[in-house]
Amino acid sequence: MPFTIPDYAQPLIPDAKTDWKLFDSIVYALSGTTNGEDLKTSLMYLDWWRWLNIEVFGERLQPLFISREVAAFGHWIGLCSYHPRHIKLAGPAFKAVHHDNAIANRLDYFKDLSGSEHNAAMVILHEMIHQSLFEAKKDTTHEGQPWMLLCKYIGGILDLPYDYCPLKKAKEDVLDENGNPTYIESPTQTLKGGKPKMIKVRRNIWVPNDGIKRDESKPLAPYHAYCCFPYVESSAFIQANTVTKTTGKKVEKNDGKPVTIPPSF
Repeated sequence: MPFTIPDYAQPLIPDAKTDWKLFDSIVYALSGTTNGEDLKTSLMYLDWWRWLNIEVFGERLQPLFISREVAAFGHWIGLCSYHPRHIKLAGPAFKAVHHDNAIANRLDYFKDLSGSEHNAAMVILHEMIHQSLFEAKKDTTHEGQPWMLLCKYIGGILDLPYDYCPLKKAKEDVLDENGNPTYIESPTQTLKGGKPKMIKVRRNIWVPNDGIKRDESKPLAPYHAYCCFPYVESSAFIQANTVTKTTGKKVEKNDGKPVTIPPSF
């Protein structure tokens, strides 16, 4: 039985009905042009998309091709493209041995999957959130309120350990070791006599959006949990596909210190 889509998520899923004839046409096209293990994998991916579309998205997304890419170009594990509409999974990411049970509540349809298969299904779910927001003509980025609201809805279905309340950017003072605000000389402002004006050091932070009700029974999801949804940055699957750079522009901007980059998807 499909999950109930809450009112706050309704505008984030397209007001449409799935074209199941198109879905059948995609299956037919694959069966006529693909064979062996590639066909088996593609049909399995489409079946997962079909089930998730019915149960989670209310049969409101439009069918598309889903493929496993053998070549690893760029640092990614999944990709949803819109022109043409296509979900791609990076094959090498799902051949690694680091496939933990990162999702607390496996949906019944996925209970018998291997670890690597379940991770592939969850990456497809992640890309379907991008697809839903695109088809609903909403902001598809991880930083957007629409993305965070769908994480809240689906995080509840998966019984994830966080409350995915939408976040907003705010600023806070940077404190010294004694808990006092820190100050630096202003590069542009001066006092009478030419003495530099001292200004507070502040930094950007993410805080809960006041307009969305919090689930106080769970801790607020950290920012990276939205980007890696439905995983967190410390998940073995995410860590296995994370790289650490020791050279390059990002390292230079980080005062020469190594930079850790989680996979994009």
